[in-house]
Amino acid sequence: MIEVQEGQNLRITITGYRTAYSCYGTVSSLNGEPEQGVAVEAVGQKDCSIYGEDTVTDEEGKFRLRGLLPGCAYHVQLKAEGNDHIERALPHHRVVEVGNNDIDDVNIIVFRQINQFDLSGNVITSSEYLPTLWVKLYKSENLDNPIQTVSLGQSLFFHFPPLLRDGENYVVLLDSTLPRSQFDYVLPQVSFTAVGYHKHITLIFNPTRKLPEQDIAQGSYVALPLTLLLLLAGYNHDKLIPLLLQLTSRLQGVRALGQAASDNGSEDAKRQVKKQKTRRT
Repeated sequence: MIEVQEGQNLRITITGYRTAYSCYGTVSSLNGEPEQGVAVEAVGQKDCSIYGEDTVTDEEGKFRLRGLLPGCAYHVQLKAEGNDHIERALPHHRVVEVGNNDIDDVNIIVFRQINQFDLSGNVITSSEYLPTLWVKLYKSENLDNPIQTVSLGQSLFFHFPPLLRDGENYVVLLDSTLPRSQFDYVLPQVSFTAVGYHKHITLIFNPTRKLPEQDIAQGSYVALPLTLLLLLAGYNHDKLIPLLLQLTSRLQGVRALGQAASDNGSEDAKRQVKKQKTRRT
């Protein structure tokens, strides 16, 4: 304490010693635009873990962290609270060690939260079916009304307009205009949740052509009697085998008689020719 008498002039020398320092830096987007209103903090490490400071960037994206103690190391990073519009920072934190000077140029790049979800996919099928195919997108709680529909045209790949990254459940369904009367096929579908930023799905469409009804009917008419005959033969094989042997022997007898008649006819024809020659002479 200094006492000053009335009318007395004193010259006093005061010497100050800094006990804390500041950290200066900027927060900007990837294209260099300043980010205003971003909460930044300095978190003490190791023996200085009980110390910490925080601040908010100004309209130029600049910040100043005050009260950093010499001899301490800090992580300068974005605060977990108050930065809902920011997805992530690059780098996640900057390490600064405080000496006997202020620290400059501690710059951080941030990426804003992207609130959209991209949906793409491809179809595995023959190119001849592509003009008949449509890909439809439904919300899982309403499978009657599609919210988006895209036509494949001549491409095996498709892409929907961006969706909201809302965590909702969706269903992608492949639809076709191929007539059911001529083709058999199953329409594939895939369920997913709009979490993250992108989803790619694959749908398989493999139709088979039906046989004409006439061919089916003819095949049925022929197959049914044959099946019945085979069943009868299986159940009555003990009676059928002797009958077949008897029928075979009879056929051989008939063939032998026919052969004998043919031989006799040939002999008669030869005799007639000889008689005609004798008469002429």
